[in-house]
Amino acid sequence: MAEYPYWNEDELIASDDHPTLLAIGDSWCWYPINNLLNPINNLLNLLSTDYHAILVRGANGADTTDLVKPVIMQIINQDLSLVGGYGETLKAVLISAGGNDIAGEKKINKLLRSDCSDAESVIDCFNQSGIEAVFTEIEQYYQILVDTILGKLPQTTIFIHSYDHPIPDGKSLQQPMVKRKVPKQLQQPVVTELFDLLAGVMSKLASANGAIEFVDCRNTLLPSDWLNELHPTPLGFDKLAGPWEIALRKRGFLSPR
Repeated sequence: MAEYPYWNEDELIASDDHPTLLAIGDSWCWYPINNLLNPINNLLNLLSTDYHAILVRGANGADTTDLVKPVIMQIINQDLSLVGGYGETLKAVLISAGGNDIAGEKKINKLLRSDCSDAESVIDCFNQSGIEAVFTEIEQYYQILVDTILGKLPQTTIFIHSYDHPIPDGKSLQQPMVKRKVPKQLQQPVVTELFDLLAGVMSKLASANGAIEFVDCRNTLLPSDWLNELHPTPLGFDKLAGPWEIALRKRGFLSPR
């Protein structure tokens, strides 16, 4: 088992290694010090008798739109190829995206009414046409990735996941809500609902396709496990090994107990 995921393909090549898991994602795959892939790699190291190595694609800050741009899709298609790629050794693909689609001022502005000062509930804050458009787009872009993966490797398992509920206390979530005049007492419920809607998209995708395993990471972290609005602390990321161990074992990637 590779000691760490390969964030640099040159290191993979220099090690004469071949990936068994392709990770395509945002900063939850790339965050320094720790991220989602380190605990997954540790699980595979400790609890699988098979050899595994993780190759990472994507970028910090990527949203679902970024992951289906031609420059990224060309790389992903090559990775999945049986000729000149890693299709012969890949057993799974992990997709981590969507959080950046609903965070940041430009994104929040699409999702919320311009003036929520009179809101008495979460629904009162939502711009329903924006909610429908954004989450439909997220689902469509995920479907493009799923179709691409299974079109190349139909027997591959695809792992997708929800994010836990972040704490709005900074520029990506809280400040845009303040500008939209979301009452203080509704700010956390609004964020929780947005990330629950995103989890609903993931669950719907998995329900429609047996190749997809949805890993629900919600209700795993404590408030103290968050480093900032969008990223857990290093120990927080380690806690996410819990739901991932269940999913990996269910799909046969970890040895039976």
